[in-house]
Amino acid sequence: MNSDSNAPLQAFPELMGYGSQLHNLYFSHGKLWMGLNGDAVVRAEKWLDSEIATSMVERGLMPSMSIVSDVLPGCELCVGIDSGFVPVRPDERSISMLKQGAANILELARHLDSAGWSINHLEAGQFGLDNNGRSVFIGLPAIVEKSNQKFPFADFASLFLCPLELVARHRGLAQLSRRTKNLTMAEYRQLTAPRISKWFEWAGLSQLINQSPFGGLYHTNQFWQLARFGWRERKIRQRTGKPGDAPWTNRLIRVLQKRVAEMDVTGVTEKWSTYHQSHDIRAMCGAHEDWRDHCGGPHPEQIIDVLEQAPDGTLLDLGANQGFYSIIAAHLGYRVTALDTDSGAIDHLYAALKNTKFPLQIRPAVVDFVRLNPDERSRFISDVVLALGFTHHMRLDQELSWPIIAEVLAGLTNQLLITEFKTDTRARSSRGALDSHAANDYK
Repeated sequence: MNSDSNAPLQAFPELMGYGSQLHNLYFSHGKLWMGLNGDAVVRAEKWLDSEIATSMVERGLMPSMSIVSDVLPGCELCVGIDSGFVPVRPDERSISMLKQGAANILELARHLDSAGWSINHLEAGQFGLDNNGRSVFIGLPAIVEKSNQKFPFADFASLFLCPLELVARHRGLAQLSRRTKNLTMAEYRQLTAPRISKWFEWAGLSQLINQSPFGGLYHTNQFWQLARFGWRERKIRQRTGKPGDAPWTNRLIRVLQKRVAEMDVTGVTEKWSTYHQSHDIRAMCGAHEDWRDHCGGPHPEQIIDVLEQAPDGTLLDLGANQGFYSIIAAHLGYRVTALDTDSGAIDHLYAALKNTKFPLQIRPAVVDFVRLNPDERSRFISDVVLALGFTHHMRLDQELSWPIIAEVLAGLTNQLLITEFKTDTRARSSRGALDSHAANDYK
């Protein structure tokens, strides 16, 4: 990791190049910053000074942003982002989180369209979680004055609609759809309707249907609606010589909103999804002064005692599963980030938070933090780190050495690390028999 804690660290270093407008997203001085250049500077200044920007923050659709200076070298404009915001990739959201993100982006687009603005593209890295875990949009460079810009239907289909529809058809494909980060319309059609896909190729329509904005409208069953609206405006223009009222975007977005709302993507489970099923996670999220009634037993009481003696601040729960200890920490006043590789468990936690209208400061995400490089881990550095029921998996299942385990865990905490070493664990590597050296080393 960079030895200078104040030196800017890229939030998504893998986005450098590839036409991404979000490679200038950095952590520095304990905060998230976005650097802008060129035309994006003018648009951002106008946007941040507008009433619609304030309205989107108040509605919980975007994080609070403010213009600052002299933070990021090589950037004409630096925008400071709400300290409670954590950027996440599409593959770091569970399927319920992806569905809520789709609903939020459509709601944002509808309000923008009514106010004379538009989103001109969607891409990985434009989304994140606010203090309470709600999905919000951070793609400031993609917000433009409407002019002839419409909603990016093809991008929306690839990032949201296709993965959601795939999981709605087959729950077992939830992990696959998440790992792909986005699913192109061509890939989705090959998986779900291979004969139609081959016909498009034979007819020479593959590029038109799968890559153009018209393809996005076709996939969302809106192509003929757009054609009808366009014909209506053409007739008005011929009759009056002036552009007619063409509320295409808003009407089409409303159709999409209904379609996303009706999708059923519940019931996704993976290997460890039911680990905390003995606890009423939903009741714990909605509890008030009586939350301790859900946390009986010596082990939770020990953790509560330690957390009560630690200073309030941020807390990272590694291997959070359904969030039992994340919820305890949030009730104690911590701002919590809950990470687990099991998307079914994170889905359960997110559903509980959503059902209780996000009463706690918990940001859940599907992340295998061991696979992240040191710079990428900077998003999750916290005052306190919980690694409960977790260290033995790092040693016995993933076969990481103790120096690496110590380096990774220590690099994530500013003040306190709470971990445990289970003696009678049955952790096994999926690659084969448990390595005898690792087993003896762990004892």
